Amino acid sequence: QIEGKLRGEERVLVIEDLISTGGSCLKAVNALKNIGCDITGVLAIFSYGFDQAKENFALADCRYDTLTNYDELLKEAIRSEYIDNSDMETLKNWRLAPQEWMV
Repeated sequence: QIEGKLRGEERVLVIEDLISTGGSCLKAVNALKNIGCDITGVLAIFSYGFDQAKENFALADCRYDTLTNYDELLKEAIRSEYIDNSDMETLKNWRLAPQEWMV
């Protein structure tokens, strides 16, 4: 969970590639807090924007932000004609309840 040597006094910004529910990222945040680090927040490249992630970060009292997200991805996919408007409803519905799409 922690790479490198830390004294436990550092201010830390956790960098993550993807936030879905926030679970794995928040485990790293907790590990850092447990050794005494001051967590300034989490910065991720991408997030699906799941409500579960928002709830988990709020419960952990941890700020987070992303460089981009699922809504922006959909906008760009429409703009570039990678998908069309008929795909949009299906993709938005998936984001609202992805667990229901598992086979």
